[in-house]
Amino acid sequence: MEMTGKRICLLLFLLVFIIIAGVWTVQNGNFRTTSVPNTTAQYTPVDFISPTPVYTCTEYHSSIPAEGDVFLGESRLNVSSAISSGEFVSWYNNNHTPGVGSPDSRRLVRDARCFFVNPDEYLGFEGKWYVGSTGTVAFVVRKVILDFRPENKTPGQSGIFDEGVLAMLNSTNRIDSVRTWVELEEPPGIQREHGLNLTPEERILFRERQRAGYLNYTKPIVDYVRTRGYVVDYIGQTTPVIEVFAPPPFLEELAQQPCVRKIGVPKTTHPLIKEMLQRQPDDTLDISVTFTKPPGVTQMPDNGSFTEARMTAYYSENRAVFRNHTLSILDPLKKMNASVRYLGPYPATGFWADVPVYLIEEYNSRPEVSSMDREIPAYLV
Repeated sequence: MEMTGKRICLLLFLLVFIIIAGVWTVQNGNFRTTSVPNTTAQYTPVDFISPTPVYTCTEYHSSIPAEGDVFLGESRLNVSSAISSGEFVSWYNNNHTPGVGSPDSRRLVRDARCFFVNPDEYLGFEGKWYVGSTGTVAFVVRKVILDFRPENKTPGQSGIFDEGVLAMLNSTNRIDSVRTWVELEEPPGIQREHGLNLTPEERILFRERQRAGYLNYTKPIVDYVRTRGYVVDYIGQTTPVIEVFAPPPFLEELAQQPCVRKIGVPKTTHPLIKEMLQRQPDDTLDISVTFTKPPGVTQMPDNGSFTEARMTAYYSENRAVFRNHTLSILDPLKKMNASVRYLGPYPATGFWADVPVYLIEEYNSRPEVSSMDREIPAYLV
């Protein structure tokens, strides 16, 4: 009987030990994860902790200020001005007051100097994230800029980003500000005829009236940009365009304006824009114009022995393609007897010429034009 009592005591001891160990493991080893929030559901505050850090930083982006914007997918961000490594940030549903009661969701910031806005953790939880359980904003999570191409438009999206702007705005690298060429819807009653059949005096009068009409038409959107504290570098004189220098979030806002038709990468360099500001619409500037690649052109052969004869044969073979691609660009210049200089049997890559300011504005919006500058590229010299 004595041995049996000892065995019973030993079994009870082991049973108690197993129960205690199991409870300890459950409390310290399991972490719950959140799903995309349902704003109509009752929230239970939960934490999301990634098993391992995603990035190792060898260099950092510019520091993000407290309450600064961070975009889904961005990495190597320094958010230490607002939050310390090892601290939690909290997110609150719209129905809850930050700093009051429990947050609706929390995330651990392992390394505040090497922060990754993990879409797996933050997608569906955009907006303000607060330090700990306080009402102090650490940073604001935003989605990557939307694609406003026509096939992806939804009601209320009036602006269109071209592929060049989309590439910059969707870049994983942080971009503080972007230069963009903003085209507005054409105003009613404006004549687009170039006035080539007018006398010099009539042409000047026509351009001046056209200029006054466009400056008046674009003024509301110019004022809108400037009152928000952003820069308008250029206002079109005979085309409804402006050049804007602003951060990505504002460009997304600007694209929602009903008068905005397209937002694209400017094809004029900044020095050329400054020069255009000093000139009237009919004043000419000696500039280089570079073409985009024509659709349907054959591939240029490259075997290390591309002779002048073979180059001439290649351009001759593709002459019709090049001509169709550039006709709308070169024709206005030829009609005004502008001095157009280029090399080769046809201007396949570009040319330079004395181009009036109003045409430089138009060329900025043409898909055939890749870039324009005051400097003449080496391949055209």
